[in-house]
Amino acid sequence: VNGAGPLSYSAAGLGDNEYTLVSASGTGSLVDLSGLTSLDDSHAQGSGTRPHFITAVNDGAVNLSSLTTLVMPANAEDRLKFTATGGGTLNLSSLATIPGAGGYTWFDVQGGSAVSLPALTTAEDVLFQTLSGGQILVNGPAPLSISAVGLAFDEFTPVLASGAGSLVDLSALTTLDDSHAQGGGTRTHFITAVNDGVVNLPNLTTLVMPVNAEDRLKFTATGGGTLDLSSLATIPGAGGYTWFDVQGGSVVSLPALTTAEDVLFQTLSGGKILVNGPGALSYSAVGLQFEEFTPFLASGAGSLVDLSALTTYDDSHAQGSGKRTHFITAMNDGVVDLSSLTTLVMPVNQEDRVKFTATGGGTFDLSSLATIPGAGGYTWFDVQSGSAVSLPALTTAEDVLFQTLSGGQILANGPGALSYSCLLYTSDAADDDYTVLVWVGGGGWGGGG
Repeated sequence: VNGAGPLSYSAAGLGDNEYTLVSASGTGSLVDLSGLTSLDDSHAQGSGTRPHFITAVNDGAVNLSSLTTLVMPANAEDRLKFTATGGGTLNLSSLATIPGAGGYTWFDVQGGSAVSLPALTTAEDVLFQTLSGGQILVNGPAPLSISAVGLAFDEFTPVLASGAGSLVDLSALTTLDDSHAQGGGTRTHFITAVNDGVVNLPNLTTLVMPVNAEDRLKFTATGGGTLDLSSLATIPGAGGYTWFDVQGGSVVSLPALTTAEDVLFQTLSGGKILVNGPGALSYSAVGLQFEEFTPFLASGAGSLVDLSALTTYDDSHAQGSGKRTHFITAMNDGVVDLSSLTTLVMPVNQEDRVKFTATGGGTFDLSSLATIPGAGGYTWFDVQSGSAVSLPALTTAEDVLFQTLSGGQILANGPGALSYSCLLYTSDAADDDYTVLVWVGGGGWGGGG
């Protein structure tokens, strides 16, 4: 269908069932719709989910080279799915905009196939997913803006690369807007690279977070999967929060990061997060107040959270009731590097606390920390078996609990004199008891409460 006149296609009446609108399967198979300029899929079925498929498999080819206009299904849960696998190809070389009003779009590209979208500049409510060596390429000259605002009714993985050779190249992407506002529960959107898959976001500079505090954007890398975020300088905290989860065999580097608000940096089983660029990093956990959080975690041999660019840690949240603990944790030989940290800002309420926990050989580098302030909440060091925490620069410690158990050690024995002040109390019981210094089980000096 490649005549001189433009072709308009509608599937609006195919709302009663699942349909494959276009399919090419097998070597030499071709559906040439190079005359197609408009595809209207605005069906409005009453209940359930109705996907429509456009599919190229086993070296089949679907030519949609002139397609410029998509109209999506009316209902949010319905979708238009483009599938390419086994060497099948889809030509979408003119598609600049994928709209998000109504349903969503899903690109599923698997082993032996590659789908290129060189003209794409706006992608709303789109899933880009590759498996087993599939590739999606959105790397044209114009900047790309992605919105996931309409993907609020469930958890979604907007970007996935899984398996050796799998690639989602969104090197044109500059802005990712995830400012959905679903009504109840927690919604997570995942950007995931697993089992040597690669997600390329080297030009991403702007993130917009979910509206609700409990919703989150989670970056996951495991099994050698990689995420390129080399230009991301700011992670904002207005609304929801961001979670980096990096596990065995994977490394995520954020060399440009200078502002991180309401972010969890967590590594397990040898994963590594590196925020060690030349610019100083300022971190805030002010928005993480609706429950307890572990902003920094390194667990397992080889696990590293390298925040050596971090100079300021602001934990001045002011939640309304109950006690909130934020944990900074190194365990089972994991390492948290805070070697440039010089400024701590404590929670507003006296019953809230920042707790540094090291156990099982886990270690912290706090070699530049000279002052731990006591205005507001308090600080707790809990160091246990096989771990040692050194504070060689510490000269002022206010409202700090030092605790060692089962061979843990805390060493504040630098050349400068240390001044210690403890005025801990709670709003409803001024006579609360605290053990600020304790020696337990052969460990070094410490404290608990």
